[in-house]
Amino acid sequence: MLFTFFYLYRYTTLECCIKKTRGQILEIATYLLDQLNRMAGEYYHLFLLIAPPGAGKTTLINYLGQELGLPIINLNLALSKQLLELSDRQRALKASQITQDIIRSHEYAITLIDNNELLFDPALQQDPLKLMKISSRDKNIVSTWNGKIKNGKLIYSEPGHPEFRQYHLHEIKGFYWQSKDEIKKIIQRPHAYEI
Repeated sequence: MLFTFFYLYRYTTLECCIKKTRGQILEIATYLLDQLNRMAGEYYHLFLLIAPPGAGKTTLINYLGQELGLPIINLNLALSKQLLELSDRQRALKASQITQDIIRSHEYAITLIDNNELLFDPALQQDPLKLMKISSRDKNIVSTWNGKIKNGKLIYSEPGHPEFRQYHLHEIKGFYWQSKDEIKKIIQRPHAYEI
């Protein structure tokens, strides 16, 4: 009961923070569109919203989706539905193509993706960042990403965990923040949180 109350309090507090700055969501959406336009000449068109779990990534991408009139792909749900009937070996062999097909199936100039943690499952034998980048060759992708930045690297999970991954920052474009308290600051000054 106490956990439920705490969770609801955290969520409604974050929700209130963003609702109060609703007019500024348009500013961050415009900023994001500018960033995607700058990537037009680049090989990949991937922009990540990076933060630890519970820091407001889903709430932010939902508001961006509403502002831009775009649906959001819940990648874990869409991918797991298609992998369900496959053997472990088939899942590993087909996960990349299925993921790309899911992303391509959205006929919008920008694809918003939330919940991509399934890509880190060791049984799928995927490199999540590489897969997202490949998918962004012919499509603008904005995706949430659980993680932190430390010593010039994007880190997912903890060393020793089977899902642990780390990537050099020069491979990445996006926003990074560490707590839900920073959401309002991102909305007010997105360039300050850009990596």
